[in-house]
Formats: sequence, structure tokens, C-alpha cells
Amino acid sequence: MKTLQREAARTYDADADWMRVVAAFFVVMIHASGTRTFAAVFYNCVARFSVPVFLMLSGWYMLARPIAGRVLARKCGALFARLLAWSAIFYGYELLCGTAADTSPRGIAAYLLTQPFHLWYLWALLALYLFTPMLFVFCEHATKRQYQYALLLTFLFGSPVTLLLRSGAAPVLAAVIDRMKAPYLLGFPFCYLLGGYFRRCGVELGGKARRGALYAFGLLGLLITVAGTRRLSAGGELDQLLESFFAPNVLAVSAAFFVFVKQLCRRFPPRHPAAARELADCTLGVYLLHPLILLMLQRNPATLHLLYDGADRWLVPLRTALVFALALLLVLPLKRVPLLRRLLR
Repeated sequence: MKTLQREAARTYDADADWMRVVAAFFVVMIHASGTRTFAAVFYNCVARFSVPVFLMLSGWYMLARPIAGRVLARKCGALFARLLAWSAIFYGYELLCGTAADTSPRGIAAYLLTQPFHLWYLWALLALYLFTPMLFVFCEHATKRQYQYALLLTFLFGSPVTLLLRSGAAPVLAAVIDRMKAPYLLGFPFCYLLGGYFRRCGVELGGKARRGALYAFGLLGLLITVAGTRRLSAGGELDQLLESFFAPNVLAVSAAFFVFVKQLCRRFPPRHPAAARELADCTLGVYLLHPLILLMLQRNPATLHLLYDGADRWLVPLRTALVFALALLLVLPLKRVPLLRRLLR
């Protein structure tokens, strides 16, 4: 099994590239949708699967082979440098617009480390990378049952337990978890390990019946995300509890999407793998750049009126497609410039 895993790690996955492109589009939709109407909230709910999918893809690749310490250190250092650089770019934009809140040295340092908000994902990815050598040793030597146990444990603490704690509906459980001193947020390690599990054990899941059950859970999860968010937000203020990337319903959609795309591409091999690789190579740049494009569109009266004054059921897909296309058109040439390539890939 390990030999097959290593061989699979060296093969090129066009399906994974197309998955990254689709997930990147829906990440843009999360930030482009807003929350002012139910249509906007609906699109936001539909798009939430995208971030866990990226984490599964990271586990799919990172847990497939051993990584030398110097390679991991270089990868983490580059990721941290990219995080600081993009924080500085956004801070410079805020200075130009006159909206920078704190220009003191301490305020600048705090901004570079904590803002803009969407860069939290790079911090999460950095933490997962740092734990990758230990996780790889486990993935390499664990039996299938042991791996499933790890998935169950990280899922329970990282998903339903976290959801209950955030809801405030389980004070006794909160006291127990506090006494256990257990980390609350194991949802992302669960996604990371799940990607490695799919790589090692296959996405067949034992047959059509189990895959069908997973797809059914995925559809049910999507319905729960939309209907549950609408129900919890009935008082007028948006309740994002069931939109959380850690929520079981969102994770069900993400896992179902991952397996469905893998199975679909096995049956119908993707065409144009070079195009898939080129577009997938732009997804990190799209993620880093698209909030800046959104800010520019929102601060321009003409585009604000054109893209935000109207029915969200049409405007949210329009905004998403426009911002995604603009980001791609910018990233495609910029990533070929030597000095800018490190910022975008």
C-alpha cells in the first residue's frame, strides 16, 4: 500500500487541479456574496465547502511523501514571507485610501500579523505544515483502523464539539472540555488527514453504496446549511453557526464534492490538462488578490451602483464571476514576472 501511495504521489492529477479552480471560484463567492438578503446568504452557504476542500487537497499531496526538514522550513518561511508581503500590500492600499486606522509602529506590526482578515488561511496552513512531519509518520505507519480512529477523534473534537461550544448550548460540555484542556479546533487537521486518507485508501470508499451514502449526506448537509442558517437568522441578525468551516454539515458537502470529482474524472478523464495546471497555478494568487479587487469595486461609486444595487440572486454570481475573472487576468501575466512570482504561487 505504501509503494502504491508513493507512486500515486508522483503522478499528476488534472482532476485535483480542476477541483482547485472550482473551489477558488467559490471562495471568491463567499467574499462577494455579502449577507444583506436571503439570496446572498444562500450563495454564501452554498460556497462554504470550498475551504475544507483546499485543506483536503493539501493533505492529499503533503501527506503522500516524506518531506525533508530543510524543504519544510523553506516552504514555511516562504509562506510566512508571502503572508507579511500581502499584509503590507493591503496596508499600503489602506494608507492611499486614508483608511488606515493606526500608523504607529505597534499598529503597523499588529496589522501585518493579523490583517487583512482573509489571510487567516495562511496562518492555518502554516500550522498544518509545521505538524506535517509528525502527521506523515502516523499516516505512513498507522493501520487503516488506526487512521479511521484518528479521523473520528479529530472530527468529534473539531466539528460537533466545536459547534456545540460556539453555540453556547452545552455549558456542561464546555466545562468538561475546559478540564480536559483539549484543543477546540481540530476541524482543519481532520480535513488535512482526510485528504491523506483518501490518497492512501482510495476514494472508492468500499463501493457504490458507500459513495452514494456520502453523496446523500453531502446533499443533506447543504440543505442543513441553507435552511438552518435561515432559521437561526430569523430574528434579523445573521447567525453563521452552521456556516462554519468546522460544521459537520459543511464538512459533509466538502467530502462529497471531493470524492464526486475524483470519481467523475476517473470515469471521464479531464481534457486539456495543461490548461488545468495553468489555472490551478493561479488559485493562490486569486485568493490573495480578490479581496483587494472587491474593495476597489465597492469604493468606486459607479461599480458600487452597478454591482450592488439590485437583486442579489443575479448580482452575486455576476460579482463572483467578474472578480474571479479580473483576478485571473491579473495573476496569469504577473506570475511570470520573476520578482512577483513568489507573491502569487
